[in-house]
Amino acid sequence: MHDVYCTKLKDRSILSITGPDTLAFLQGIVTNDMEKLVEKKMQFSAILNPQGKYLYDFFIFYTSTGIFIDCQKDTVDTLEKTLNMYRLRAKVEINNRRDAFSIFSIIRQQNEVKISTEGQYENLNKFKGVITSADPRLTQLGTRAIIPNEFENQIIPMNGFIEKNEIWCKHLQISLGVADYIPNSMLRGYFPLELGFDELKAVSFTKGCYVGQEVTARMKVRNLVKKRLFPVSFQGEIPTTGTNILSQGKGVGEILAVTNNQGLAMLRIEALNQALNEDRELLAENTLVKPTIPSWCNLKT
Repeated sequence: MHDVYCTKLKDRSILSITGPDTLAFLQGIVTNDMEKLVEKKMQFSAILNPQGKYLYDFFIFYTSTGIFIDCQKDTVDTLEKTLNMYRLRAKVEINNRRDAFSIFSIIRQQNEVKISTEGQYENLNKFKGVITSADPRLTQLGTRAIIPNEFENQIIPMNGFIEKNEIWCKHLQISLGVADYIPNSMLRGYFPLELGFDELKAVSFTKGCYVGQEVTARMKVRNLVKKRLFPVSFQGEIPTTGTNILSQGKGVGEILAVTNNQGLAMLRIEALNQALNEDRELLAENTLVKPTIPSWCNLKT
């Protein structure tokens, strides 16, 4: 039996959306297809601005009583305001539930995850109000669980989980090229396809219109994505987030997240290929930056 690691995600929070117009309301705003949510139980999705650039990303949980939104804690208030701005006459009610629930990540031993972990933790379902679903992005990210605060201290001992802190979880996600731990403010200048949201199953190209849909579809069809988010490692002093990346003195990217000697960088695809195929150095100040392409990344050049 493999070890199972459990991390309380202290930087996440919950909004709930209820009412007869809930799915239709979200369908016109978010990047994913709400008509498929019921069968999938959870989706990764985003809200864009009219220019097609990132505003928020989050997980949408389907329950029999309504929708739960699992989002970054530092954006929960502004996300609530944004949703209320779009609500207009829709028959929905949006509530901040940050004081009622905690969010956990449950992951089988790293590098040994071969299948979805959804439904494998039966003890969790013994607690009233617990919601679990396999992370829709990558199987390596295991299961996400929304736990009522009154039960959260019982989750780890009752299931024999090994408790891990958020630094461990951050290191894993960064190594996979996933942007969870990048501050929302640093992502706002980027398009969802530059963040890998297509391959991470956050974007539907078959649903109807949503805010930013036209730009997103055009970038996909015309292959207009010229830069992408990639995991990187550092040789030298660890750079800070926001540090520019240079190739032969020319700016080709930016460091967006750092943990230990690894990070996430937005890089021009041309510069990435030159670094990998022509051994051209990428430098963040005096530190050598070594990019890799995640196995899930469908890189088009």
